[in-house]
Amino acid sequence: MPATRDISLRDVSPEDTENWLDLVGRAAEPNPFFEPAFVLAMAQHLPHASASLLVSEEAGTWVACMPVLRWRLGRVVPLLRTWRHPYCFLGTPLLDAASVDAAAGALLDGMA
Repeated sequence: MPATRDISLRDVSPEDTENWLDLVGRAAEPNPFFEPAFVLAMAQHLPHASASLLVSEEAGTWVACMPVLRWRLGRVVPLLRTWRHPYCFLGTPLLDAASVDAAAGALLDGMA
């Protein structure tokens, strides 16, 4: 079962970026708006301090990732949502094509 962790976009390491790029090449559905170059550039220029990267990995290999934003619904209910902004036109997470169901399940578990 993949383990899920949350990485602040300010704390993405070169190793994380390498794993992220590897997942981009194996993704079931491509999403250029969730590739490292785009997400990290947007993180530097958009004012979303709570944006982070939700990552699921198995045996050191990333199987899913999705930029997320912490939010409050009605200032009461905390929630985690896909990080979408005016320059991001697709919110599909990057999921390993070889294990789509397990990767998606791990992301959902991690969000809970």
